Amino acid sequence: MRRQSIFTLSVHVSLIIILTLSMVLFVSSCSPPPKLRPIPEFGPVLLPSIEAESWTTFTTRDGLTDNYVRNLARDSQGNLWFGTDNGGVSRYDGQTWLTFKHEAALPINDVFAIAQDRQGSFWFGTEAGVNFYDGEDWEAFTTEDGLADSYVTSVAEDSEGNLWFGTDTEGVSRYDGENWVIFNTGDGLAYNHVRVIMQDREGNLWFGVDGQGASRYDGESWKTFAAAGSLADNDVWASVRDSRGNMWFGTTGGASYYDGENWMTFTTEEGLWVIYEDSRGILWFGTEGGVSRYDWEAFTTEDYLSGSSVWAIAEDSRGSLWFGTFGGGVSRYDGVNWEDFSTRDGLTDNNIRSIVADSRAEEGTDTT
Repeated sequence: MRRQSIFTLSVHVSLIIILTLSMVLFVSSCSPPPKLRPIPEFGPVLLPSIEAESWTTFTTRDGLTDNYVRNLARDSQGNLWFGTDNGGVSRYDGQTWLTFKHEAALPINDVFAIAQDRQGSFWFGTEAGVNFYDGEDWEAFTTEDGLADSYVTSVAEDSEGNLWFGTDTEGVSRYDGENWVIFNTGDGLAYNHVRVIMQDREGNLWFGVDGQGASRYDGESWKTFAAAGSLADNDVWASVRDSRGNMWFGTTGGASYYDGENWMTFTTEEGLWVIYEDSRGILWFGTEGGVSRYDWEAFTTEDYLSGSSVWAIAEDSRGSLWFGTFGGGVSRYDGVNWEDFSTRDGLTDNNIRSIVADSRAEEGTDTT
């Protein structure tokens, strides 16, 4: 296993932006719709124009159910879903808002994970179990149904259509539409607090856990990979499968990738929070000290970011990259030039936790 240094680098962003305080901001830009996936927690929502000359902010006054947004996802029809801290879920179709709350839909209003399955139905992870929504009816699943723990931290669907639910203290549950199966440390899972779930090209399931590395499940047996010989650090925060089929893991100590046979680790003194592959196959790493870029030959560092701590990265349809920072607002990089956006330009807050592109770019509502 080889180890290399990650150089910190600074960058700029524009898309749907979640702030740490309260509301939602949309920045317009044209980018291909990414797969629906859980998004980091916190903040308001902002929406800028295609050239990012203006910003639109959405709060509870506009229809957002709660100003503390934990996660954000875009569905197959281009609707945006916002999971909040205490207001349930809001859906935005580009014109109107629709809210789903406790009693009428959810078991509790704290939403930690959102995912859409291949049938188009939705799954919402909460502190009181997981809820299923097919567009008309709701169904709740708890520990009484077979869920390992009511506190659901992550949701993913595998290639066979099974749903996997990572929990806070009791491992992971698999649901095939009829039966539930629980996996925990007694079965081979490294630790019962599951943060991320990802499937590799061979069909193996990977589970990034809190403080104990990553576990791989091939359908029959478990194997754990830890800092000694594999990962940069045992505290796994992010996981991505790149276009070459490699598995990347973001940890507190840096990034590690596995090509199916060998591991390579890139270390950093700062924690690594986000990994993103752009349309050219270049990997970007957001860290506590900036952002680094890897083009499969070397790491390079840019020093133009508006803030040092990078929590969100996204690419718009023009190929520009957007970087959400903690305290510095957003930076955009078009491959040549950098541009910063902050509260002076229309952002409601300079703490940015997540960014995603809206599929309605051609209608002028593509967001960051």
